[in-house]
Amino acid sequence: MLYLCPTRQLVHQVHEKSLEYGIKSHAFVGSGRDYPIDKFNEYISGDAIAISTYSSLFNINPWFKDPNTIICDDAHGAENYIASMWSLRINRFEHNDLFFKIISLFEDVLPSAFIDSIRTTISQARRIVDMVPAPYFYERNEQLRELLDENVSDDLSYSWRIIRDNLTACNIFITWLGILIRPWIPPSLSHPSFKSANQRIYMSATLGAGGELERITGIPRIERLPVPKGWDRQGSGRRFFVFPDYKFAPEEYYSWLAEQVNNRDRTLILCPDTQTADLIKNGLQSNGVTHSFLESWDIEDSLEPFTSKKEVVLLLTNRYDGLDLPEDSCRQLIIAGFPGAINLQERFLLERLGINSLLKDRIRTRFTQAAGRCTRGATDHSLVIPVERQLFEFCLKKENREEMHPELQAELNFGLEQAKDLSLEDVSSLIALFFERGEAWKGAEEGIEELRDEIEVKKDKHTETLNSVVKDEVNFQYMLWNKNYKEAIERARSVVDNLSGPEFEGYHALWCYFIGSAGWLSYCATNDVSDKRIYEDFFNKSKSCSKTISWFSELPTVIQSEAESVEDIDLIAGYQIENIQQKLAKLRVVGPSFERKMNEIQALINDDTPPKFEEGLTRLGELLGFSAYHPGGTAQPDSVWDLNNKFFILFEAKSSEQEEGLISVHTCRQTNGHCKWAKQELPHFDEATKKICVLISKRTILDRNATPHANNLYYMHINRIREIFKAIVGLLRRIRGQSTDVSEEEIRPKILEALKEEKLDIKSLIEEIEGKPLSELKSSN
Repeated sequence: MLYLCPTRQLVHQVHEKSLEYGIKSHAFVGSGRDYPIDKFNEYISGDAIAISTYSSLFNINPWFKDPNTIICDDAHGAENYIASMWSLRINRFEHNDLFFKIISLFEDVLPSAFIDSIRTTISQARRIVDMVPAPYFYERNEQLRELLDENVSDDLSYSWRIIRDNLTACNIFITWLGILIRPWIPPSLSHPSFKSANQRIYMSATLGAGGELERITGIPRIERLPVPKGWDRQGSGRRFFVFPDYKFAPEEYYSWLAEQVNNRDRTLILCPDTQTADLIKNGLQSNGVTHSFLESWDIEDSLEPFTSKKEVVLLLTNRYDGLDLPEDSCRQLIIAGFPGAINLQERFLLERLGINSLLKDRIRTRFTQAAGRCTRGATDHSLVIPVERQLFEFCLKKENREEMHPELQAELNFGLEQAKDLSLEDVSSLIALFFERGEAWKGAEEGIEELRDEIEVKKDKHTETLNSVVKDEVNFQYMLWNKNYKEAIERARSVVDNLSGPEFEGYHALWCYFIGSAGWLSYCATNDVSDKRIYEDFFNKSKSCSKTISWFSELPTVIQSEAESVEDIDLIAGYQIENIQQKLAKLRVVGPSFERKMNEIQALINDDTPPKFEEGLTRLGELLGFSAYHPGGTAQPDSVWDLNNKFFILFEAKSSEQEEGLISVHTCRQTNGHCKWAKQELPHFDEATKKICVLISKRTILDRNATPHANNLYYMHINRIREIFKAIVGLLRRIRGQSTDVSEEEIRPKILEALKEEKLDIKSLIEEIEGKPLSELKSSN
């Protein structure tokens, strides 16, 4: 029997517990060559259980070749450990030459704005992730294989050997920091040491019901055992959740957070990545935290370096489970950052496609696991402080809480209710009462218990559907891995047939794309004309059925029927929706930040002073979903609105001119010059689908001598700009008010619908602007 754990520390922890329970076992960590031969023989003979890490089994030459039974502990968190066997990770810094060779291979088939972000040093660009569309990936498969054969370093060679002959069953994800090549679902049953087991047992207190365990492990169907009686009502210990992000910005609460850390002997901080970890560590230290910091390598084999010390912080990344810190070992937990995406594939789903429904189970599980690290028994108690805006808004959304355990829901509801009205000083007083555990806290405890007893856990409306298709999803991956493309098409068709409704619009489009990809491969392998029709039909369906996701619009254009034809402007509308959604997230779902920012922009846009109006105009562009900026130089546009290098609007604003008077020859020449400037200064201007130069003025009469210079220019009255500002702010205010009650996927269609109603969608904006040529204004006699 082989018992698998995510980390070495957990291997030793499980081994110690097994000995306490009288179960003979041996812990095996490190290189297989160093395993004690006598202990390994006891495992082989069945006299002892072997306890080891996932990586000891999931590698190209495991020592555990044919276990009879495999127990997968913390199975919900095993995705990266299992998938790593089929994952080639190329780091920008560690494999710099190879990284840029791969970029050069695909740079002509990826969006120019994305390639620009790869080559920049701007930190904001580092989060952007993209996936090379399958036809481009397949066309250059052989060049990529040759490139990797000649350039992979020793640390990449094992992963490369495993996927080398199955590149067409993989996807390639690219971001500023690195490249990931891997199958969509790990084909774990292609690994003999895992497949040969007579029984595989998956252990987790938070399995989820939407099929995520199957997707994580690559097993088509896993049977669930019912939860123990009573577990569904009562949890372990008591947690008090404090949400400083409810009313305060980080710069307003970080000194308070540092004070909480200094007040406790030990604090555990869990983060999704090193970037978040560095930010919170620097933020705490700059605000006076004097405790020493430990990291993952300090507790590689044991938690004792943390639990035996005082005035210490344990800072971990992507470690939401496998840590037991009961009783006084740790009473304070900070969950810093949103536990949304732990690899590039998940980031692509969440941030590029906006498909939250698929990963909601995983995110909820990570949060649930994280929140329970310091409450391992019925008498434990712990302060839990989630920090970072996206994590707070995840907790704020009812739909995310309603499927959680009743105890956790009650604790979250109580914490959110307190956060509405309390100052940081009041929160500190409440924390003191919580740790005293006296009569003053008793009322709060009773209130949480009453909330818990009233809660009925709701089933996520997506869960049943996602669970119904997971078997076909997993089998699709195996068919692709085995190059059985026609059967892969059938499995993917079955998935698509069961994904209906607006909440699955993005996921439906993704699986149409997968059908098209398998059809492409089948056509290349067999030259069967019916496969050609399949990839044409389903690539086009993926492009046309999801107009709020821009990635699908970038798929290769293939033959379209007249009924399915999609205008270029319709396709780039997805960029506008995505950018507005991101802007809304930055403006916060609750709190005064939104209205404060809108008042700032309103003051700017209502001011006729050129610098202020032009800044307001630029910020209006951002609200409308553009990347907007003010060049600021002489003879340059007063504002440039850019939609992913696909659509440019160049503005000349005459806000300080009086209404009386004519639009002059000089003004027209000045506006006309902006296109020449853009051709020289904007690398992708000539490639754009639309390029428009607009004059903003209070004047309504064109000097007759200016008419020849007004061709190809457009006009907007300054009052119309101010009307557009009022309309977009009202729209954002309404969408913002709904955002805590609907899913992320449902927000995008609502934004698109609202934009169309206000005639602020890209198509309507273009029609409005082009409907007012400057040359058609009334001219002077």
